[in-house]
Amino acid sequence: METNKMTTDTLTERLQRECYPAPDNPWFTQRVLNRLPARDRSRRWIVPLLVAAALLACAACWGFVFRNMCITVITVREVIQVAIMLIATAVVLWQSVVTIVHAD
Repeated sequence: METNKMTTDTLTERLQRECYPAPDNPWFTQRVLNRLPARDRSRRWIVPLLVAAALLACAACWGFVFRNMCITVITVREVIQVAIMLIATAVVLWQSVVTIVHAD
């Protein structure tokens, strides 16, 4: 961690020492952004489709886990399956929420 900080500090100092300063034009950023190509909107359906597929896969896996679970005896295998499914479902739900929140 110390090496990364030292490298970052060294890089910052070198950039400040050797690079040209940014222009004092307030419209500089806007002009640069205006020159960027437009975002491709034709594939916006892919992310919601992948999120829905991941949620359906989690639901199917939960169904598989509960269908194969023995009601009378709880085995180590079942505990591990449920733990893995809880973690996987939490990750999928978290990524789904992050994807929806950060969508354009």
